[in-house]
Amino acid sequence: MTTEATQDAPTDAQPRPAVAGQVERSVRPSPADALLRTMDRAGWALDWVDMDLTGAAPKLEIRASRYDGLWLRAYVDELGRATVERFHRERHLGMRGNEKGRRPLVQLVDDHFIGRQRYEGGRALMRGLCAYLTDNALHPIGLADMRSAWAALMNAPARIAGPNVR
Repeated sequence: MTTEATQDAPTDAQPRPAVAGQVERSVRPSPADALLRTMDRAGWALDWVDMDLTGAAPKLEIRASRYDGLWLRAYVDELGRATVERFHRERHLGMRGNEKGRRPLVQLVDDHFIGRQRYEGGRALMRGLCAYLTDNALHPIGLADMRSAWAALMNAPARIAGPNVR
């Protein structure tokens, strides 16, 4: 062995990590990741979240869906009215009614309005939304778990584009 090779070799005094960067031992998920996992455990998928409840004028728009066709939209409009609207989506093959003659079968989507709930403000909407998501979960989940997952996200402006966004 040459002297150059022995100088480059690690000694006992200089341990090298097994990976390129240091690994943090206490890894905590981001609030968005924790929320996505909580919603997934309950059977809901977040399509998008655009939330800022920290300012004077709250901004909120959330869309969540389930695989069975139930979906909801929660929002606070420019006037400060907080609303949750619920829909049921049905998909089927059919022919469009606006075309004449021979036409192929295409996938048709029908959204049926189920209901609307109004709230006093953004934070009251989030309390009602957490209760609705928990009550209509496909898999049982505690209300405290759902509220804590959303509360972690409400402390700062947040924007999430979920896996269902195309």
